[in-house]
Amino acid sequence: RYWRPPSPARKKTALTNPPPPPIIRMRTSFTYSQIEILETTFSAQQQISRLHAAQIASQFELPLECITSWFSNRRHLERKRERRRRATMQQRTKSASRTASRSGEANTV
Repeated sequence: RYWRPPSPARKKTALTNPPPPPIIRMRTSFTYSQIEILETTFSAQQQISRLHAAQIASQFELPLECITSWFSNRRHLERKRERRRRATMQQRTKSASRTASRSGEANTV
């Protein structure tokens, strides 16, 4: 489908009925003790069951979505750190093999 300008009727309704403003949710701040519990749970099991998440949410008096999103964000962070570790290790092995090949060339000349 090709783009076409909106009809005059649509323009009038858009101006008279603007969309509602987006709902801005406050960011959840976890305490150190809450983070300790979350990290301990994460180190035992990266995927949390809904029941266990609900138990933690009720213990912290937070919505379930806060706990599930924390685990999701933490898994993402873990994957990101793992990618960095792998890239660093590959870079080190490449530089080590280059150094070894240069020293081998110097010995043969």
